[in-house]
Amino acid sequence: MMESALAFATIVQLLGVWRAERQATGSSDALDTENLLAWMRHHKFDGLADAIENNSAIIEDLRNESGEINSKLDQILEILSGGDINIDISPEMIEFMNWIKPEERAVSVSINGSLVKAMIRCIDDKLEGMTIMGGLGARRLIGLKIGNHIPMEVENDDWPMMKDDLEKLCDGEVFECDYELENDRYMVTRKLEEIVEDNLRSQLEKSIGQSDE
Repeated sequence: MMESALAFATIVQLLGVWRAERQATGSSDALDTENLLAWMRHHKFDGLADAIENNSAIIEDLRNESGEINSKLDQILEILSGGDINIDISPEMIEFMNWIKPEERAVSVSINGSLVKAMIRCIDDKLEGMTIMGGLGARRLIGLKIGNHIPMEVENDDWPMMKDDLEKLCDGEVFECDYELENDRYMVTRKLEEIVEDNLRSQLEKSIGQSDE
């Protein structure tokens, strides 16, 4: 019984994240089980997605309780938006609230275009990370893979922002920085993969499409 209750609570939490992302992109946040299941599988919650798909009672419960669930989620999102609300919140709930904040699911800093392409390439080419080599006037952005140094293209106008942008991404845990070597190394994290797939790739494709028009 407890295991079933925990599974349902997890599904409700995931529903909250899915709904927040839909709101952030201007999509309808009305319960769409087919879209929700596809979203869960994309984020590697295949087991839960299979359980929902194979159990019509769970889907029915979600549909029946969606109004109440959305109302509670609205209250949480209202708390996240600020305001003088004095309420005791458990550490677990704070962690969940931080997770469903829409702005936490996307790159919250402005980064240069060359770095966006480099981040996508890190995922596509399965690189371990990247580093900046050379001094002023001879700088190179290098992708790191076991036994290989892979040159990355950087527009001249993007160099002044490169180091600062990489540091901001490290602060946001998009990269994990290794400062112990002669050249700082910005190592790939799971969060980088999520941001590339959820945000950057589509932005770059949209930008390319607009430039071709």
